[in-house]
This record gives sequence, structure tokens and C-alpha cells, in this order.
Amino acid sequence: MRLSHLITVPKLAVIQAKSWQATGVTMKNIMSVGGDGGDGRLVIVSNRVALPDEHGSLPPGGMAIALNAALQQRGGLWMGWSGKVKTEKNQVSPTMQEANGITYALADLSQKDLDEYYYGFANRVLWPVFHCRVDLAEYSDARKSGYYRVNRLFADSLMPLHREDDVIWVQDYHLIPLGKELRERGCRNRIGFFLHIPWPPADILATVPLCEELLEALSFYDLVGFQTDDDLDNFAECVRRRNLGLLMKDRSCLVKGREFRCGVFPIGIDTAKFESLAELATRDGDLQEIYKRTAGCDVAIGVDRLDYSKGID
Repeated sequence: MRLSHLITVPKLAVIQAKSWQATGVTMKNIMSVGGDGGDGRLVIVSNRVALPDEHGSLPPGGMAIALNAALQQRGGLWMGWSGKVKTEKNQVSPTMQEANGITYALADLSQKDLDEYYYGFANRVLWPVFHCRVDLAEYSDARKSGYYRVNRLFADSLMPLHREDDVIWVQDYHLIPLGKELRERGCRNRIGFFLHIPWPPADILATVPLCEELLEALSFYDLVGFQTDDDLDNFAECVRRRNLGLLMKDRSCLVKGREFRCGVFPIGIDTAKFESLAELATRDGDLQEIYKRTAGCDVAIGVDRLDYSKGID
């Protein structure tokens, strides 16, 4: 059943939020870090690239829609994993594609990369720990090695593609070390990082053997963004507990001589798009059948994948 059917069920409570395009707070801050914004491109790096289909439609998901809106507003480059598994042992340059005024750089990964970086360290260590499920974390040196190896691969792939006046915006827990890797390769651009999942309390993060490395890695960005005040508070406490630095009242942070800014930038939803989908759905035959079956009932529907972090397992 499509999402457009579900959001118009009678008496279903819908949480309203400002659209990402309307608030633009994350975009405004990342583009202004360290300067007046300039005329450079926005370069987004994420684990996976959300390519539009043949009709120009994006896959559902808050991050894909928000990032695409930012790129269309300013123009730029989106780099990430292509979704393909490469068979060559040597590193291959990303495949370049153009769509809707956006350039996509698609990097293939080996099966070993996926097993150690994505399925391994990112999703069997960071994901459960950041959601306070330490009991489910499965740490290994091989997974740690794969995590850093793919971040180095992304850095190597991005260096010849970026321009001097670009602003680089790194997304989520898969790529925490990427800013440091870029700096070590001589990148002097403004670089921001945004975490789309919670940042855990200090005692929880301490269960990850390389927790201090992760904290230090974030200090190589110019701006680090979180979803909530609690996430930022947890991050500040982690930095303080490890004697790495302090978060100031203006939300600047100094870690081992490197100063950067922190902020809270919750992503909303595109309410206009939701309204449009709801209007279209009212004329759908399947939805009319749902109306008949639920007449006189209060209906609550959740649209989530099976995931322990959502309480669905």
C-alpha cells in the first residue's frame, strides 16, 4: 500500500511541521560557515545517493527530499555509494550523472567494503550504540578498519571533483571521519556535518573502543549539526568527560586547538507535498475501500520499517 493511501485515513492524527524549504535553517547555516556564503556549489556526501527515477521522482525519505531541495536551491554535486558492488580490486573513479540540474558522483563499493563498513561498523556498532542498544553492538577490528577504509575512499574520490569555493556537507554516522580525511588531503573548503540519528549519552558512547577518535574527527568540521538539544548536550558532555575540550555558550567548541561550531537543526517535512498527495489519494479506489472498512472507527497507522530503534522488532 502506498504512503499516499495511509496519510488520508479518517481521524488519523497527522503531525504538522514546517517544510524543509520553508525553514532552510540547516542550509542557511552550512552555507554561511566561515564566510558570507559566496557563489560556490553545495557538495553533499552521504552513504547512498538518492537518484531520481525516469519520471524525476525521488525515493521516499526525509533525508533524500531535504538534501535534494538544498541542491536544487543552489546547484551542486551529490556524491555517495552507487548501490552497486564492484568486482575490480583497484579503486575506480565515481560514475558521473546529471539530472534536474544536479551532478551525481556514484562510487561503487566492494563486497568487503559493504560487509565491514556499512553492514559492519556503521550498522552493527554505531547504529545500535547511538540508539542506546549497547547489547546489540558487535565490534571488531575488521569492521573498524573497513569503516575508515571506505571513508578514505570517499575522500580520495571527492578531492578531484570539488572546487575551491564549494561548501561540502557530510551526512550522518556512516561518514563521521570524512572531514578529517579531507583535511589531511589538503581540503580547505568549508565543511559541515549533520547527524540524522541521536547522539548517545557519554556513558553509552564510551562502550565504543574508538569513541575518542570519533569525537576528535568531528572537530575537523566547521559546523556540526544535531537534530535535538538533547543530542547536542550529550555530545558536549562526551567532549567534557574525555577532557578533549568544552562547548561554549555561543555553541562554539574547541577540541585540541581546533575550533568549530555546533548547532541544532531539526529537519521538518514538506507539508505542501503531503497535502498534494492526500488530495490525490482521495480519488483512489483502494482508499475508498479503506473508508468503507473503517467507517465509524478511529484508525492509527504507522509507516515504519522493522527496526528495534523504532520499537518495532
